[in-house]
Amino acid sequence: MMLYNYKDYLDSMSIKGIIHIGSNNIDVLNLYNSINIKNIIWIDAYNNAKIYNIRSYNALITDKDDIGYIFNISNNGEASSILEYKTSLPDIFHKETVLLKSITLDSFYEKYNIDYNNYDMWYICITGSELWALKGGKENIKNINIIYIKIYTKKLYNNCPLIKDIDTYLNTHNFKRMITEITMYGSGIAIYKSQNKKIFNKLLT
Repeated sequence: MMLYNYKDYLDSMSIKGIIHIGSNNIDVLNLYNSINIKNIIWIDAYNNAKIYNIRSYNALITDKDDIGYIFNISNNGEASSILEYKTSLPDIFHKETVLLKSITLDSFYEKYNIDYNNYDMWYICITGSELWALKGGKENIKNINIIYIKIYTKKLYNNCPLIKDIDTYLNTHNFKRMITEITMYGSGIAIYKSQNKKIFNKLLT
């Protein structure tokens, strides 16, 4: 269970809008509502957000365009991934697979005419392939101030990048890790903030 008060921190950043990648966990919608963020684009590889009556784009976000991936659908939905489990997780298993074609974040912006001026935060929680999503957004990352991302200290999936890999990549784009929270299972959440732009901070006014 996550303990950090993300609400206060994110609220202090005066976020304009969010590109939310990995829509299965719509519980975070309550967080967005609590800080009055209405400008949200929901993206999910298998469109699980439809069950919550929220419009989401059906897109498998990776670092390459038009590549076919076997997508493993888990029994709980949230652990679905293009990666195979490396370690056994309690009561979680892959129940079926589908073939999905990938798209990069940069191509997604272009395809759907996303106005980058309206979105300054990325939420990325896609079960082990977060780094590839970042690499596919190398053009639009310069318009992002906050990245809220799932991280790993253990390789829960085959070829799963660890937090040090996320740090290394985001450091090249001048992002600093501000918040880190890890569960007993070796996964958790990190929030990175761009050091390139000044962000209006409500807590300082």
